[in-house]
Amino acid sequence: MPYPNERAGFSALEDLDRRRIVEAFGDRLAQGVNLPPKSLPRFEPFPRGTSRPIVVALDGSSIYHRIPARLPVTEAGLLSIAIVRIDVQGLVNLARLPESGAIDPVQLRDTEDTSTLQLALPGRNARSADGQVSRDWFRSVVQEALESGHFGGETLADTLHALLARTHEERNIKCPNVLCESRPLTPPPGQLRSRCQNCGTAVLLSDALRAQEIFSDEQPCGDAHGRIRQAFEILCLLNLLRGLVESPNGRAALRRIAFVLDGPLAAFSTIAAIQPGVLQEISRIDSLLSPGRLLVMSAVKTGAFVQHFAELDEAPAPDSRIPRGTVFLPDDDYIRENIIARTTDQPWGQITYFGRPVVVKTHGGQRLFLNLAQPEAAPPLTDAPHPVVLKEAIATAERLGVGHHEFLPLRRAHAKAAIPLRIGTTIIESLAKPQ
Repeated sequence: MPYPNERAGFSALEDLDRRRIVEAFGDRLAQGVNLPPKSLPRFEPFPRGTSRPIVVALDGSSIYHRIPARLPVTEAGLLSIAIVRIDVQGLVNLARLPESGAIDPVQLRDTEDTSTLQLALPGRNARSADGQVSRDWFRSVVQEALESGHFGGETLADTLHALLARTHEERNIKCPNVLCESRPLTPPPGQLRSRCQNCGTAVLLSDALRAQEIFSDEQPCGDAHGRIRQAFEILCLLNLLRGLVESPNGRAALRRIAFVLDGPLAAFSTIAAIQPGVLQEISRIDSLLSPGRLLVMSAVKTGAFVQHFAELDEAPAPDSRIPRGTVFLPDDDYIRENIIARTTDQPWGQITYFGRPVVVKTHGGQRLFLNLAQPEAAPPLTDAPHPVVLKEAIATAERLGVGHHEFLPLRRAHAKAAIPLRIGTTIIESLAKPQ
């Protein structure tokens, strides 16, 4: 980082040129495919389908910030998850404001029901008053949220137990004691805590998410907080699904609901351990409804896929190349050749994703990049036939695409979940107390 008012000179550029470092690198660089591709992939006209009458949208938000006037540097975070139920038919029938064409916000709120989950998380050097070091306090807070959080029926802890038990991932959880190399089982069903048989350290169910492995007092812990937020988004979805599928009325409701998440349908980094259980549980729930009836999808706003199809759609004018009213499901070969380079023999998304990519260009001109769960198919999903629920997913997305490539349910869920940056940081700063 430069000092204030320091400007970069030309010495480094002169050395780069003299040593031909960039030219040598270019000689070794493998040639790639010119972007955008010379021809469009085969976008197909929309299959005819019926929109789901109810959308349940789920989104999470987190803030991570320093608590002032503390040494060593002490930080904390806030996490919020919102689940918004939207009456699609009621939404579509709402009158528009005459000048802007927007929906009256007051009437819009009348079509929604919202449930939320929030918690404050310790960051680096945030020790508890009862003597827990920051890492153990972080583990305990996540554990308490799992034990108490629910959206009807079982707790989030019960849901996590079920996901782990389906793939025996609990057998690979490392002891939370950094000086111990044993891999004890997580607490067995019905128990939320146990002890490492080797060193006696308390083992919590929350340790199965492995976020504590990237928690450190030597650097900001925003990544660990982000993994917990992502894990809770997935657990809240599965908590809802598992609760509804247990009753006839719930199963009837599941056949009428489109569940929509923000971001990829995937479990990245440390929490990838729950991905196999998520795939199996979604498949189990779908089979109880009848194969192909469970509709779970997400909308992705940024990343390599979004950028690729934006570039593909930009010539001769922005948003003009992909035909309206069409859909494309990229397979593994297309992804590896054009979007994500192949580095292993595994199909794309094999160990992290529980949904497949779908690109939709609505009749209104919105380009939506979706992930769609396909519980009736075995992985790899990118090589499976078209999902049974594709027609309903597209029909639902078509009705709710708004603005410039935006998806209304997630905009509403984000409005409920988002913690304003300035206010959120002010709240964390308020934790500073005079000594």
